[in-house]
Parts: sequence; structure tokens; C-alpha cells
Amino acid sequence: MRRVVLSLAVVTALATPMTASAQSSASADATVTATVVAALTLTNTADLDFGTVGLGTVANVAFTDAAAASWLAEGEANTPITVTYPASLPLSNGVENMTFTPSMGSHASTQASAAALASGAAVNLDGAGEHRFWLGGSIDTGTVTTTGTYSGLFNLTVEY
Repeated sequence: MRRVVLSLAVVTALATPMTASAQSSASADATVTATVVAALTLTNTADLDFGTVGLGTVANVAFTDAAAASWLAEGEANTPITVTYPASLPLSNGVENMTFTPSMGSHASTQASAAALASGAAVNLDGAGEHRFWLGGSIDTGTVTTTGTYSGLFNLTVEY
């Protein structure tokens, strides 16, 4: 009898259909991180003033001159920021326009030490989280015929 039971067990095992078990799902983890930095601010501290300029004159103000516009950027210490500004700016008296061509300089602290800065360049905020910018440039009053006060808004942008 023992032989029959064993044989019956083998036949039953062989007759039972075998199914392959395939894995129907998979998962994996990803690390999510964020570096939080101090808010970046930019404050205009002085405007550019060419003063009185005669018709037919080319006037220049260097970014190291006292008449230059200035800004202070503040943010996360020792962090790079990118600086952008327009290649030119129309100045208007309400009747005519003339072109202002900017010349930008920057330094961590002093205007006298400022170096030329191209739009799109990166600078580093110093250990106190500051960087300064100065704007000079040129105008050619020979391109206009109307006297008056010409002005425009120059936009300087900084970003992490």
C-alpha cells in the first residue's frame, strides 16, 4: 500500500499545472533635497545724473564717478548671483528719444575698486551677503533737436 500512496502523490504532483510567478510591480526611492537661501534683494541707492548737457554733445559718466547710479544687492553670504541689464535704453523728453549706452561696474564694497561687469555675468555676494553695482554710460545729444529733460528707467536684475 505504501507504494500506491507514493505513486499517487507523484502522479498528483505531476498532473497539477505549474504556473510561473512573474513580478507585477516594482518600486524605488529617490532622495528629495532643497537648499534654502536668504531672500535676494536689490536696492537702488542713487540715480545716474548727466547734469546739463549741450545739444550736439557726447556726454559720458564713468561707473566710478560720483554721478553714477548705484545699487546694493543683499542675500545669502558667499553665494553667486547673475546680473542682467539692457544693452541700451531710450531716454525721452516726451517729444524725442536719444539712446543711453550703459557701462556697469561692480565690487563687494567700494566704488573706486569696481570692475567692468557685462550683462549675464556672475558675481559672488561677500561674507556679509552683499555686493554693490554702479552704472555709468554715455549719451549723444547730437541725435536730437529738442531741448528739455530726457529720462528713462534702467532695469538691473539679479538672481541666484
